Amino acid sequence: MSNSTLSDSNRQETAIKGFLQGGGQAGVLISGFDWASTPLGPIETWPPSLRNAVGLILATGHAMCVAWGPERTLLYNDAYAPFLGARHPRAIGGRFSEVWSDIWSEIWPLVDRVFGGETVSFDDYPLLMTRNGYPERTWWSFSYSPLRDEAGVVVGLLNVTSDATPRVLAERSREAAEASLRASEARLQAVVNHAAAGIAQTDLDGRFTAANDRFCEIVARPRDELLRLRMQDIAHPDDLRDNLPLFEAAASGQC
Repeated sequence: MSNSTLSDSNRQETAIKGFLQGGGQAGVLISGFDWASTPLGPIETWPPSLRNAVGLILATGHAMCVAWGPERTLLYNDAYAPFLGARHPRAIGGRFSEVWSDIWSEIWPLVDRVFGGETVSFDDYPLLMTRNGYPERTWWSFSYSPLRDEAGVVVGLLNVTSDATPRVLAERSREAAEASLRASEARLQAVVNHAAAGIAQTDLDGRFTAANDRFCEIVARPRDELLRLRMQDIAHPDDLRDNLPLFEAAASGQC
């Protein structure tokens, strides 16, 4: 074979697979995959609509995948690969329903709607996955959109997704901590309210922020009035002269 023939062959292959250039590891994986063994057929025979869809997901840093054709054959980009867990890289070229068999019962109605022409989107959608060989509670924010061929017929699905699990777990942890703190404060307040001793709390300026019933009895003031006053307002002048330096030292952290 002449150098000219080889050059023409290389140019032809570049033209055919140009949409994969710059596609990272996923682009390399797609380029070397035996697509003739799938319903999509050899990559050289792919229609422009499929090439454009794959080129789109490979060119973005956002996690995306395409499910194309009657068997919903899966293609995805580098950002999507970690979501597959141990199923990557075997998932490339697989059936969407088989790759995500553990959650298929939950997502197939959505997939069916998309192939009917709808776009669906969700925030914090819960899914129990076994992508790494053990059950994982996960949450996802994603959209499924229809992909059409040159005749305008829906032949594929575009999935744009993000893993909301870290945020959801962080929010739940924070909410649990806040609920625990509120419960703890309520228990403490109950103990304080029923204490035989008079107990009050002030801010750093001496203004009352809390007082139990016994304290209100001792100073002979109702709680709503007390909470509008400062310690300095109700203390006897002699007591104030002795105690104010101690309070100020405590407020400044000196004792």
